[in-house]
Amino acid sequence: MAYNLGIQLLNAGQAAEAAAFFSRSIALDAAYVDGYFRRGLAEINLGKVAAAKADLQKVLDLAPTGPQAELARKAVEQLN
Repeated sequence: MAYNLGIQLLNAGQAAEAAAFFSRSIALDAAYVDGYFRRGLAEINLGKVAAAKADLQKVLDLAPTGPQAELARKAVEQLN
């Protein structure tokens, strides 16, 4: 539920609030790849480059061949 609220907030342009809900979803499951991916996107929107890189790298660590892996890899490269 926290993840879904985060998606709605991110789509509404409320990145800070969305990141908080993605953090809640990660707190419930530390291996929740989608939570890290979306929180990373929210952090990019907030200009939090280091935090975004860390979350997107976590996506790659947890699911290096998952559906978000290629986009996460490209984002990490661009954030360098």
